[in-house]
Amino acid sequence: MELWLENCILLDMIRDEPQRNATVVIDRGYIKEIGCAADFGTRANDDANLRIDLSGQYLMPGIADCHVHLTQALALLAGGAEGLSLRSDASLAYFCAHSARSALLNGITMLRVVGEARFIDVELRNAINQGLLDGPRLVAGGHILIRTAGHGSRAINVMEFDGPDQAIKAVRMQVRGGADFIKLMVTGGVASMTDPVDVPQFLDEELEAACRAACGCGKGIAVHAGGPRAIEKCADLGVTSVEHGYIMDEQAVDALARNGTYLVPTLVVTHDAEYVNSRPKWIRDKVSAVGERHGKSFEMALRAGVKIVAGTDTPDFKEYIYRELELLYGMGMKGMDVLRACTRTAAEMCGLGTEAGAVTPGRRANLIAVGKDPLIPANLRDLRLVIKDGRVYRAGSPSPVAAAT
Repeated sequence: MELWLENCILLDMIRDEPQRNATVVIDRGYIKEIGCAADFGTRANDDANLRIDLSGQYLMPGIADCHVHLTQALALLAGGAEGLSLRSDASLAYFCAHSARSALLNGITMLRVVGEARFIDVELRNAINQGLLDGPRLVAGGHILIRTAGHGSRAINVMEFDGPDQAIKAVRMQVRGGADFIKLMVTGGVASMTDPVDVPQFLDEELEAACRAACGCGKGIAVHAGGPRAIEKCADLGVTSVEHGYIMDEQAVDALARNGTYLVPTLVVTHDAEYVNSRPKWIRDKVSAVGERHGKSFEMALRAGVKIVAGTDTPDFKEYIYRELELLYGMGMKGMDVLRACTRTAAEMCGLGTEAGAVTPGRRANLIAVGKDPLIPANLRDLRLVIKDGRVYRAGSPSPVAAAT
């Protein structure tokens, strides 16, 4: 049985202009046809198909959050990294499964997990793909690779290495565990007490060996990087994405643009007042020192045409992805570009550009409908419909996501 979504305003993420009075036909989890009612002739009246009249709602691809850690929220409940380390694999897995399903119901149809403990993200991805659990499309990174005593060294989702040989082995261990890409912690960050956000943490030969090993295994590379020289070097080494990009200069931004490197800025971690004020004082102090430069670095990258992808890096990513999109818009991105940052561009970065991120025949039917024009990103909160792989998960009621304060 086909599912027909009728009388919608379609934002397919290919064209800049919406398609009004559109009909989208879904068959066996994929988008089969797109047109207006007249294009389908008598088939438009076939009662054998399931139909949803969207009555002028806006239909678009589901949202992607491309920087999440599924156990991060649990860490707050468990008493930090030490408490989290005492949790069993089963406890972590149940929590992650619940968090993923909740994300799907909130319109997030894809998550890029940039560092998770014990390959739980890989196993959850596999269970979702096999139809055993409900959840978004997961792109799994396995463990974060750091130097000994590097940024995040007390977390349970990291693997330490020293020297080029260990770097190569650590990468290959992630590949053996089923990771879709490799995550490297190249500098310090705002969530560690001692290491500055802009100081490189790997020796050049360690970083180069890790990147060579990842490329040799056919894996993309995401790098947590906060300083301009580290960002420039990583872009020139061919990494897929830079996460955060707290402090950049023209050279670093030029390297991103020249190499086609994606930037996942995670603006909420420095620019959302409610989130920042809920952090410990030492994190607030680091954010205070770097926040203004983070915003200016993003604006510089935007002017240079760097490819921007939306991600949060917050415990409650189900709320903060909406805030991140609002920040992107408020700091200069056009509405359609903001939507592409969480749909088409996100899918392309994750290597899923032919099957996700746009509404075209042959792609997976991962869709949302909202009641108000999403070219103003705050309107994404008026969520009315969520479909993943052709299955309706949410219909007919507004989203529970609270408005930003």
